Amino acid sequence: MDQQTVVRSAAAAFLSLGLAATVGLGASGCLVAQDINYFGEVMPECDYREIDPPSYKEADLLRTTLRPECKELLEAILPFDETWAGAPAGLKDKLLEAFQFVAAFPLKLPREGRLFGVAPYAIPLGHYCIFDPIGYEDECLGGGGAGGEAASVHQLNRNLFNYLLARIDRITYDAVSTGKTASMGPSVDGWLLTIANPFWSPDTWANYISRPFIRASTLVHEARHADSRMHDICTDDADLPGRAACDPDLTGPYGLEMTYLHAVMGGAAPLVDAAGDPVLTDSDMEWIMGDMCGTLTFRFYTHYTDGRQLPPELNALFDENDCGDFDAEWAVAALGLERPSATGVSPGRPLSGSEEEAEAPEGAQDKYRRLLMW
Repeated sequence: MDQQTVVRSAAAAFLSLGLAATVGLGASGCLVAQDINYFGEVMPECDYREIDPPSYKEADLLRTTLRPECKELLEAILPFDETWAGAPAGLKDKLLEAFQFVAAFPLKLPREGRLFGVAPYAIPLGHYCIFDPIGYEDECLGGGGAGGEAASVHQLNRNLFNYLLARIDRITYDAVSTGKTASMGPSVDGWLLTIANPFWSPDTWANYISRPFIRASTLVHEARHADSRMHDICTDDADLPGRAACDPDLTGPYGLEMTYLHAVMGGAAPLVDAAGDPVLTDSDMEWIMGDMCGTLTFRFYTHYTDGRQLPPELNALFDENDCGDFDAEWAVAALGLERPSATGVSPGRPLSGSEEEAEAPEGAQDKYRRLLMW
């Protein structure tokens, strides 16, 4: 067993007992990215800037952004077990692509820690300690340095990718389950990430979960479970009453997932691909907004709390609006996002990512995704 495996397994053993392991904890108790630099083992081969032609959205559902050298490096560091020999064609590559997305797709954290453009400082400090511990050094690491500077795009990706990889000891394929896309839990081997067919499948339902930023957000969500943050039982106000599928506050898996999806929009909304097309189309942004709205509206009701446990500004927003009201135009204005100009000039660096839009029944994608991911 190598040193990385020993460190990760030891941390998992502590956390599975509900204890706060010192591995990955800053002076404030906030969880920060691990010291092992998995990101450096896959970059620059997995960077999107070198991809030509545009890639991640194609009519061919088996196509991914993976180049052979990136795929080889990801497979070398990800602990897949023998069950993957029986996985359907394309599933493993789509999972690898989701890991690549976490490592490479540009991120920018929301201004003032806002969610949906309201509720200043709603994003918990612990999530900033995962994305940008150096930028919040006093709070996350106990000071001792300059700190205070916002992390670069690649620093955010590096920190999040290292955080994710440090929490996975084995990845297994579940050929039976149809009720979940993925799950994370303790096992004799440490933390076990289980991937089921609904994570991605080349059938009609793939239209609802086919975009890599949704699959990537699932991985980020599951990683938070490895910090011993499990869901609580939902009340009757939730969309899955009686199931362990809700969080009492934003510090858990759903909150980290929402922070990540906000960062995806902030980082990619201004960018164009090699053809001059937006990296995130309006349809992409509406997928993200619908996914976040559905989660925030229905997954914060627990028996330990009274009502939906969100900041009052968010509760008011969701009480007064339906999820379909949060379109791309609304997101750009409310979140203060930049968008490419009509001439295709990007305020940021170019990326690949033009697409043929996947058709889906209006309003269905966020509900289906939420029912599978808990």
